[in-house]
Amino acid sequence: TWFWRAGSRLGLMAQVGDLGHDLRVLANRNIDTLIIYSENDAGMVYLKVRAARDVARLIRGGRLKIETIAQADHTFTGQTAQDRLIDVMTSHLTRMA
Repeated sequence: TWFWRAGSRLGLMAQVGDLGHDLRVLANRNIDTLIIYSENDAGMVYLKVRAARDVARLIRGGRLKIETIAQADHTFTGQTAQDRLIDVMTSHLTRMA
């Protein structure tokens, strides 16, 4: 996180919100959150860098689930990736019902 803070202070990066805080707000509202990434998505690194402690705590507490879909691009273009995406989302929503 020091990297992001330093870059923001130097004006090299846009100020971004506190992702950990945002995830905690969702959890405090009893919202179970599912984040789905394609394999090797840069967003996974961003999540780990910006909110590692909160992510770990929320996963342990059952408020956050992260799924990765193998052999998918960022927009889940292929039919197999789309089918897996639908399966993951359906399973999550069914558990919530």
